Amino acid sequence: MKTFNRTRMRDHWTNLVGMIVFVSMALQCGCSPITPEARLSGHWVGAPNVAADVNQGLSTVAPETPVQPAVRSAAQFLGQLAANTVLSIDLHLRPSGVLLVRGNAAALGFPPDADGTWRITSAKDEVFEIEFRIGDKTTEARLILVSPNEFTLKMSVPDETTTNQKSLAGAEVSEPANEAAKTPEKKLVSITFKREKS
Repeated sequence: MKTFNRTRMRDHWTNLVGMIVFVSMALQCGCSPITPEARLSGHWVGAPNVAADVNQGLSTVAPETPVQPAVRSAAQFLGQLAANTVLSIDLHLRPSGVLLVRGNAAALGFPPDADGTWRITSAKDEVFEIEFRIGDKTTEARLILVSPNEFTLKMSVPDETTTNQKSLAGAEVSEPANEAAKTPEKKLVSITFKREKS
């Protein structure tokens, strides 16, 4: 009786070890790491953060009166809600490298309904350096992946407000100053995008 139990126990262990080896080999062979392009591909929706603009507006409206924190928070919330609706940006990053920008493309310094390409120039952990090419214009950006469904895009774009102010101020200035007035200064924009569920 003892030999039967030993044999039976040995067969169970042999089967168990065989299954573990098979499963581990199947997992190693069939599962390759997800590429950065695959992690970022998809339809993303975002809007510029307007908290600083709301704060500036509140300071302009009532310069001498301190604004209550509850009022400031409500104004920021409503301002961001309006921005999400009116200033939203649709960013389509296709796995093939095709880029489609719809909505408020100007917030990213792109022309309306911009089409182009995108590629990752470097990737380290959750931080990606990306290059967008639209027509003959190339723009570099940093993308920080917050979660599989959210990232923050940081990039420098032309600041149209300073360009317009310079051209107004330069109406009576010489020609070299006019050339400087036409060159827009850059401002850093930071926009949070969330993956659009299909």
